[in-house]
Amino acid sequence: MKGEKEAAYQINFHYAALKNWIVINDLPLEFNEFTAQIDHLLINRFLEIYVCESKNFNEGIAINDQGEFSAFYQRKPYGIPSHIEQNSHYITLLKKPFDSGAVNLPIRLDSKIKPTLFSLILIANSTQISPPRNGLSI
Repeated sequence: MKGEKEAAYQINFHYAALKNWIVINDLPLEFNEFTAQIDHLLINRFLEIYVCESKNFNEGIAINDQGEFSAFYQRKPYGIPSHIEQNSHYITLLKKPFDSGAVNLPIRLDSKIKPTLFSLILIANSTQISPPRNGLSI
């Protein structure tokens, strides 16, 4: 919760007052029988949608050569789900209403404008991140 609040503050500080952006924090999303809780959405006038997942780890995180995530408690690692996969799931769910026609998309020059979705994982500035040694791109 601390990480989400700090991220919401920073996002609101930089984007909430801009006329070409909409900021939504803590969005419960339900479509058909699927649900998600999205930490932050930033949407601009070009329908670029940034899906942001906030994380705060006091002792840091590590990513091994297979892309598996670990957090630390009392300096001991424990496995955690991939934040990248979690956000990918949110994006897949967020696309469903657009793809199904449940959302009326704006039209420009006789063409519907479909949103472009981006995934961002927000990690507290104080978090130490140990990346994989094999150069795996995350």
